[in-house]
Parts: sequence; structure tokens; C-alpha cells
Amino acid sequence: MSFIVDIIHSGGWVSYPLMIVALLLSYLLALRYFHLKSLKPLSLQLNQAPITLENIKLIHFERSMELDFAKSIIKSLVVIAPLLGLLGTVVGMIETFESLDGMQMHSSSGGIAGGIAQAMFTTEMGLIISIPGLLVSRWLDRLQTIEKIKDDQTIAKIKIQENL
Repeated sequence: MSFIVDIIHSGGWVSYPLMIVALLLSYLLALRYFHLKSLKPLSLQLNQAPITLENIKLIHFERSMELDFAKSIIKSLVVIAPLLGLLGTVVGMIETFESLDGMQMHSSSGGIAGGIAQAMFTTEMGLIISIPGLLVSRWLDRLQTIEKIKDDQTIAKIKIQENL
């Protein structure tokens, strides 16, 4: 456990917000996955209400909102992670140049090697968070698209049957 804390600490202060983003992104991706998997089929929802065009539109709208659960927050976190990594790179390089200013090969803040390590670590961490987050987010979007297609087919079938 202390190994992980040491690694995170070596990234400087930027690694702490990156870890928060990583945890939040993981939580929301898992939550969105289980939310999409737990949705009842639209046909079951439509069977619980009288079949009118207004009810179909209302249920379809509510269903669309359910399918979009946490989508915008996830997309924002996927974008924020590499930007925080870039910020860590800038902070690390500033530390490196400050070390060069006094020609300190080893300063209390880590000197040249510490600044470069911090810069590279936060960049890597931002990408490690963002790339899988993007891939899983796209996969969940695909599941959502499949659900929307099923919903549209169900609505079309009901409209044909009811002559709406």
C-alpha cells in the first residue's frame, strides 16, 4: 500500500486530483453499465400504461433520459484526465527549470530528475486514466445505441398495431 502512495506522491500535487478523477470515472462507468443492464425493456414499460401517442412519447422521453445516465459527466472526466496530466507536466518542467536556475542537481524538491519524473508520471497517469475511460465509455454508448434501436422498433411495432 505504501508503494502505491509513494508512486502517487512522486507525481506531485497534480496526482491527487488525477486519482480522484480515476476513482470517480471508474465508479460512474460501473454505475452506468449496471444501470443500462438493469433497464426493463420498453415493451414492458408500455404495457403498464394505456397505449396512446402521448404516453408513448412520454415513456420514450423518460427512457432516453435513463439511457443517458451519467454520460456527460463521464465524457467530461475522460477529457479532464489528460488535461490534468498536462498540467502535471507543466508543473514538473517548471520545477526542473527552477532547479537549473540555481544549478542544483539535487534540490529538496527533487531537482532536475525529480521535476522530469513528475512531469512524465502525471502525463502517463492522465493517459492511463483517459484511454480506458474513453474505450469503456464508447462501449457503453454502443450498448445505449442498441437499446435505442430496440426501443424505436418497439414503438414502431406498437404504432402499427394500434394504428397511431
